[in-house]
Amino acid sequence: ASVLGTLLGERFGGGEGALLGFFAGQGLILLGLSRRLLMELARPGARPEFSCLRAILQYRDHFWAGILMNLGIWIDKIFFWFSPLGKTVTPGLYFCPGYDTPMFLAYAATIPALGIFFLSLETSFYESYREFYGAIEQRLPLRIIVRRQAEIKRTLRHANQEIVRVQGIITILIFVFAPEILAWSGYGTELTTTLRWGVWGGFFQVLFLFASLSLFYFDFPRDALYGSAAFFLLNGLGAVLTA
Repeated sequence: ASVLGTLLGERFGGGEGALLGFFAGQGLILLGLSRRLLMELARPGARPEFSCLRAILQYRDHFWAGILMNLGIWIDKIFFWFSPLGKTVTPGLYFCPGYDTPMFLAYAATIPALGIFFLSLETSFYESYREFYGAIEQRLPLRIIVRRQAEIKRTLRHANQEIVRVQGIITILIFVFAPEILAWSGYGTELTTTLRWGVWGGFFQVLFLFASLSLFYFDFPRDALYGSAAFFLLNGLGAVLTA
Protein backbone atom coordinates (compact mmCIF):
# COMPACT_ATOMS: atom_id res chain seq x y z
CA ALA A 1 0.00 0.00 0.00
CA SER A 2 2.76 2.45 0.90
CA VAL A 3 4.93 1.57 -2.10
CA LEU A 4 2.03 1.98 -4.50
CA GLY A 5 0.95 5.22 -2.79
CA THR A 6 4.50 6.59 -3.01
CA LEU A 7 4.83 5.78 -6.72
CA LEU A 8 1.44 7.25 -7.60
CA GLY A 9 1.98 10.29 -5.39
CA GLU A 10 5.36 11.02 -6.98
CA ARG A 11 3.88 10.79 -10.47
CA PHE A 12 1.14 13.33 -9.74
CA GLY A 13 2.67 15.48 -7.00
CA GLY A 14 6.45 15.12 -7.00
CA GLY A 15 8.22 14.82 -3.66
CA GLU A 16 5.27 16.08 -1.62
CA GLY A 17 2.94 13.69 -3.42
CA ALA A 18 5.29 10.76 -2.73
CA LEU A 19 5.38 11.61 0.97
CA LEU A 20 1.59 11.95 1.08
CA GLY A 21 1.17 8.65 -0.74
CA PHE A 22 3.47 6.90 1.73
CA PHE A 23 1.52 8.18 4.74
CA ALA A 24 -1.77 7.31 3.04
CA GLY A 25 -0.57 3.75 2.60
CA GLN A 26 0.48 3.52 6.24
CA GLY A 27 -2.89 4.92 7.31
CA LEU A 28 -4.70 2.33 5.20
CA ILE A 29 -2.70 -0.46 6.84
CA LEU A 30 -3.48 0.94 10.31
CA LEU A 31 -7.21 1.12 9.58
CA GLY A 32 -7.26 -2.38 8.13
CA LEU A 33 -5.42 -3.96 11.05
CA SER A 34 -7.51 -2.02 13.58
CA ARG A 35 -10.70 -3.24 11.92
CA ARG A 36 -9.43 -6.80 12.04
CA LEU A 37 -8.60 -6.51 15.74
CA LEU A 38 -12.05 -5.13 16.51
CA MET A 39 -13.71 -7.94 14.57
CA GLU A 40 -11.74 -10.55 16.50
CA LEU A 41 -11.66 -9.12 20.02
CA ALA A 42 -14.27 -6.40 20.56
CA ARG A 43 -17.38 -7.10 22.60
CA PRO A 44 -20.78 -6.00 21.28
CA GLY A 45 -21.41 -2.40 22.25
CA ALA A 46 -17.82 -1.81 23.34
CA ARG A 47 -16.61 1.80 23.21
CA PRO A 48 -13.07 3.18 22.96
CA GLU A 49 -11.31 3.37 26.31
CA PHE A 50 -7.98 4.87 27.25
CA SER A 51 -7.59 3.39 30.71
CA CYS A 52 -4.75 1.26 29.34
CA LEU A 53 -2.60 4.41 29.32
CA ARG A 54 -2.41 4.12 33.10
CA ALA A 55 -0.05 1.23 32.52
CA ILE A 56 2.60 3.83 31.60
CA LEU A 57 2.65 4.92 35.25
CA GLN A 58 2.91 1.32 36.43
CA TYR A 59 5.66 0.42 33.96
CA ARG A 60 7.63 3.66 33.75
CA ASP A 61 10.98 1.91 33.28
CA HIS A 62 9.64 -0.06 30.32
CA PHE A 63 8.12 3.08 28.80
CA TRP A 64 11.24 5.23 29.03
CA ALA A 65 13.51 2.38 27.97
CA GLY A 66 11.47 2.06 24.77
CA ILE A 67 11.43 5.81 24.18
CA LEU A 68 15.18 6.21 24.70
CA MET A 69 16.01 3.16 22.59
CA ASN A 70 14.06 4.52 19.63
CA LEU A 71 15.47 8.01 20.11
CA GLY A 72 18.92 6.46 20.21
CA ILE A 73 18.29 4.77 16.87
CA TRP A 74 17.24 8.06 15.23
CA ILE A 75 19.29 10.71 17.02
CA ASP A 76 22.31 10.46 14.71
CA LYS A 77 20.12 10.71 11.59
CA ILE A 78 18.40 13.81 12.96
CA PHE A 79 21.70 15.55 13.65
CA PHE A 80 22.97 14.84 10.15
CA TRP A 81 19.69 15.95 8.54
CA PHE A 82 20.02 19.38 10.12
CA SER A 83 23.77 19.64 9.69
CA PRO A 84 25.36 21.54 6.77
CA LEU A 85 25.48 18.20 4.93
CA GLY A 86 21.71 17.74 5.09
CA LYS A 87 19.18 18.56 2.38
CA THR A 88 15.44 19.25 2.32
CA VAL A 89 13.77 16.97 -0.22
CA THR A 90 10.36 18.48 0.42
CA PRO A 91 8.92 20.32 3.44
CA GLY A 92 8.95 17.83 6.31
CA LEU A 93 11.30 15.35 4.60
CA TYR A 94 15.04 15.70 5.20
CA PHE A 95 17.94 13.73 3.81
CA CYS A 96 21.70 13.52 4.18
CA PRO A 97 23.01 11.65 1.12
CA GLY A 98 26.50 11.06 2.49
CA TYR A 99 25.11 9.49 5.67
CA ASP A 100 21.63 8.10 5.07
CA THR A 101 22.60 6.01 2.03
CA PRO A 102 25.45 3.99 3.62
CA MET A 103 23.52 3.68 6.89
CA PHE A 104 20.51 2.31 5.02
CA LEU A 105 22.75 -0.33 3.44
CA ALA A 106 24.29 -1.06 6.84
CA TYR A 107 20.88 -1.57 8.47
CA ALA A 108 19.73 -3.74 5.56
CA ALA A 109 22.70 -6.00 6.29
CA THR A 110 21.28 -6.75 9.78
CA ILE A 111 18.08 -8.34 8.44
CA PRO A 112 19.43 -11.95 8.61
CA ALA A 113 20.56 -11.52 12.21
CA LEU A 114 17.26 -9.91 13.20
CA GLY A 115 15.40 -12.82 11.60
CA ILE A 116 17.44 -15.32 13.63
CA PHE A 117 17.01 -13.18 16.74
CA PHE A 118 13.21 -12.98 16.64
CA LEU A 119 12.82 -16.59 15.53
CA SER A 120 14.97 -17.84 18.40
CA LEU A 121 13.44 -15.52 21.00
CA GLU A 122 9.83 -16.33 20.11
CA THR A 123 10.24 -20.10 19.71
CA SER A 124 12.88 -22.16 21.51
CA PHE A 125 13.76 -19.51 24.10
CA TYR A 126 10.14 -18.66 24.92
CA GLU A 127 9.26 -22.34 25.29
CA SER A 128 12.14 -22.96 27.71
CA TYR A 129 11.32 -19.70 29.52
CA ARG A 130 7.67 -20.73 29.99
CA GLU A 131 8.60 -24.25 31.11
CA PHE A 132 11.07 -22.91 33.70
CA TYR A 133 8.61 -20.54 35.36
CA GLY A 134 5.84 -23.10 34.98
CA ALA A 135 7.94 -25.55 36.96
CA ILE A 136 8.30 -23.00 39.77
CA GLU A 137 4.56 -22.22 39.83
CA GLN A 138 3.69 -25.93 39.84
CA ARG A 139 6.20 -26.58 42.66
CA LEU A 140 7.98 -29.30 40.73
CA PRO A 141 11.09 -30.97 42.23
CA LEU A 142 14.24 -28.87 42.40
CA ARG A 143 16.13 -31.09 39.94
CA ILE A 144 13.54 -30.33 37.25
CA ILE A 145 13.70 -26.58 37.93
CA VAL A 146 17.51 -26.66 37.75
CA ARG A 147 17.39 -28.64 34.49
CA ARG A 148 14.98 -26.17 32.94
CA GLN A 149 17.12 -23.27 34.12
CA ALA A 150 20.06 -24.86 32.32
CA GLU A 151 17.89 -25.18 29.20
CA ILE A 152 17.18 -21.42 29.27
CA LYS A 153 20.91 -20.71 29.45
CA ARG A 154 21.56 -23.12 26.59
CA THR A 155 18.95 -21.58 24.29
CA LEU A 156 20.14 -18.04 25.06
CA ARG A 157 23.76 -18.99 24.46
CA HIS A 158 22.87 -20.76 21.21
CA ALA A 159 20.83 -17.80 19.93
CA ASN A 160 23.62 -15.38 20.79
CA GLN A 161 26.22 -17.54 19.05
CA GLU A 162 24.06 -17.81 15.93
CA ILE A 163 23.61 -14.04 15.78
CA VAL A 164 27.32 -13.38 16.30
CA ARG A 165 28.33 -15.95 13.69
CA VAL A 166 25.88 -14.93 10.96
CA GLN A 167 26.07 -11.18 11.48
CA GLY A 168 29.82 -11.33 12.08
CA ILE A 169 30.41 -13.00 8.72
CA ILE A 170 28.14 -10.51 6.93
CA THR A 171 29.80 -7.56 8.67
CA ILE A 172 33.31 -8.68 7.78
CA LEU A 173 32.37 -9.33 4.14
CA ILE A 174 30.77 -5.89 3.77
CA PHE A 175 33.70 -4.24 5.56
CA VAL A 176 36.18 -5.84 3.15
CA PHE A 177 34.16 -5.41 -0.04
CA ALA A 178 32.50 -2.06 0.80
CA PRO A 179 33.92 -0.22 -2.29
CA GLU A 180 32.73 -2.98 -4.63
CA ILE A 181 29.28 -3.10 -3.01
CA LEU A 182 28.86 0.66 -3.34
CA ALA A 183 30.01 0.61 -6.96
CA TRP A 184 27.64 -2.27 -7.75
CA SER A 185 24.79 -0.35 -6.07
CA GLY A 186 25.52 2.74 -8.15
CA TYR A 187 26.99 4.86 -5.35
CA GLY A 188 30.37 6.52 -5.07
CA THR A 189 33.25 4.98 -3.15
CA GLU A 190 33.47 8.14 -1.01
CA LEU A 191 30.80 6.48 1.17
CA THR A 192 33.09 3.55 1.98
CA THR A 193 34.23 4.73 5.41
CA THR A 194 30.70 5.50 6.61
CA LEU A 195 29.43 2.14 5.36
CA ARG A 196 32.23 0.30 7.14
CA TRP A 197 31.53 2.05 10.43
CA GLY A 198 27.81 1.59 9.88
CA VAL A 199 27.91 -2.19 9.51
CA TRP A 200 29.87 -2.51 12.74
CA GLY A 201 27.35 -0.22 14.44
CA GLY A 202 24.50 -2.38 13.14
CA PHE A 203 26.25 -5.52 14.37
CA PHE A 204 26.56 -4.20 17.93
CA GLN A 205 23.06 -2.72 17.84
CA VAL A 206 21.58 -6.16 17.16
CA LEU A 207 23.51 -7.55 20.14
CA PHE A 208 22.30 -4.63 22.27
CA LEU A 209 18.69 -5.33 21.26
CA PHE A 210 19.14 -9.00 22.14
CA ALA A 211 20.54 -8.12 25.57
CA SER A 212 17.79 -5.54 26.25
CA LEU A 213 14.92 -7.89 25.44
CA SER A 214 16.53 -10.62 27.52
CA LEU A 215 16.59 -8.20 30.47
CA PHE A 216 12.90 -7.44 29.94
CA TYR A 217 12.05 -11.14 29.88
CA PHE A 218 13.72 -11.66 33.26
CA ASP A 219 12.13 -8.52 34.73
CA PHE A 220 15.15 -6.22 34.88
CA PRO A 221 13.60 -3.13 33.25
CA ARG A 222 15.75 -0.69 35.22
CA ASP A 223 18.93 -2.23 33.76
CA ALA A 224 17.40 -2.11 30.28
CA LEU A 225 16.55 1.55 30.91
CA TYR A 226 20.17 2.33 31.84
CA GLY A 227 21.34 0.60 28.68
CA SER A 228 18.90 2.55 26.50
CA ALA A 229 19.91 5.83 28.14
CA ALA A 230 23.60 5.09 27.54
CA PHE A 231 22.87 4.16 23.92
CA PHE A 232 20.93 7.39 23.35
CA LEU A 233 23.57 9.62 24.97
CA LEU A 234 26.58 7.99 23.31
CA ASN A 235 24.99 7.89 19.86
CA GLY A 236 23.92 11.52 20.21
CA LEU A 237 27.38 12.55 21.39
CA GLY A 238 29.01 10.74 18.49
CA ALA A 239 26.67 12.45 16.03
CA VAL A 240 27.39 15.90 17.52
CA LEU A 241 31.13 15.35 17.25
CA THR A 242 31.03 14.08 13.66
CA ALA A 243 28.05 15.82 11.99
